[in-house]
Amino acid sequence: MLPKNRLFTMLLNGSSPESNNRSNNFMGFKLNDNDTHPEYKLFKSQVAKVNSCYLGTDAMAKRLKRLPHEALEDYRERQQSVIVENFIKRSITKITGRIMRKGVEVDKRYDAIIPNIEALAKELGTEYTREGAVGILVDRPLEGGDPYISVYTREQILDWTYENGELTSVSIVTPVRVGNVYEAEYRTITSDGTHTVQLGNDGDVTTIQTSFTQMPFVLINSSTSPLFNDVASVQLNHMNQRSLLDSYQEKAGSPYLLTKGLGIDSNNQLELSIHSTINTDNTEASVEWIETSGSSIPNLAQDLKDKAEYANSLALTAGEGIVTKTATQSSAENAEQNALLTAVAETVEHMLNKVLGLFVENPVPDAIKINKDFTDDSSKMTSIIGQLNGSVTSGNLSKETYIKALVKADVIEVDSVDEELKRIDEESAVIEAQLEEAINDKQKPTEPTE
Repeated sequence: MLPKNRLFTMLLNGSSPESNNRSNNFMGFKLNDNDTHPEYKLFKSQVAKVNSCYLGTDAMAKRLKRLPHEALEDYRERQQSVIVENFIKRSITKITGRIMRKGVEVDKRYDAIIPNIEALAKELGTEYTREGAVGILVDRPLEGGDPYISVYTREQILDWTYENGELTSVSIVTPVRVGNVYEAEYRTITSDGTHTVQLGNDGDVTTIQTSFTQMPFVLINSSTSPLFNDVASVQLNHMNQRSLLDSYQEKAGSPYLLTKGLGIDSNNQLELSIHSTINTDNTEASVEWIETSGSSIPNLAQDLKDKAEYANSLALTAGEGIVTKTATQSSAENAEQNALLTAVAETVEHMLNKVLGLFVENPVPDAIKINKDFTDDSSKMTSIIGQLNGSVTSGNLSKETYIKALVKADVIEVDSVDEELKRIDEESAVIEAQLEEAINDKQKPTEPTE
């Protein structure tokens, strides 16, 4: 059993955490190290790093390294012109896309119980893949009404305790608007459905007893580094290397003016265009345009290419024309990807079924299912489509069943099977009319010529 979290204990005692002793932070709100789970502190910087990479250019640019003795103006300019290869977002989008390509299967008895279940499943898959943890709170308005769902990221889940494998308490933080500013709302939820809430570091403590008699929070925590932590390190290194390469290429491509004997102080700047004329009485004066050699650019470019290939390999996005792989390598990589996809799909499925249990009493097991078949054998699919085509042609399979099979296998996408059949009949009628016209034209006697 993990120790009861300190924030929870302090809130129950009616005291508030010390406002001057918070060294962690969430969205600018200070958190006390003692108020967070050891694993939260251990992985917090890794989660923040991965999230920066996922968010892209603006967030990553804040992590651009300033070179020793680099002028602040030059550094700011490099920040503004940074170019990012977002390996992480591309990978996560690909993973959630493959998991959700067949949608969510829900037992008919529970249709529409969980609102927007497709979007919820995709969000859970994205957050779990990105951060390695995600939580769902099922709550009801104080004035009564239908339950609603809130998703919490790993950064918001501060502390948690388990007993006999069951979640007994969880502490979360959420930014809430108070007047014209935002305050941090700290909330601890226990297994009897009680919420203990504190607004801000020194706010009053409120205890709310909800209508839930069980833990209304579903938590999945891998207790490890985020999946893409290593990829994030390479992606940031890649960004810094590319920034340097771009900077060097710009300098190498811009000539510099070297003057001698013009009486120009070394601290002064001389701005000239290609049409400028310089007059001087000094017969020993000289003006010369020089260029930097750029000798390090090829090495930097090759190193940048190597990092891109390595990041792609780590991110499981290889196969985009960057790296050529043997059949054995591809097979091993596909097995690794399928294992990852299955793990994420099982996690999302488990969470959705737990949430359903908060909406419905004693639902049937596995009432909600997520696709776990990620076989991608194009040659096998081609063979199956050929067999189906033959069955349709021979009259052993209806066109409607054929189209439904193609839609279910994600081979084609149609708005409506009935509309598609109607279009097929219309096009067939046009083709038949064209054929008949062509045959009639061919059978017409040829007019004799003089």
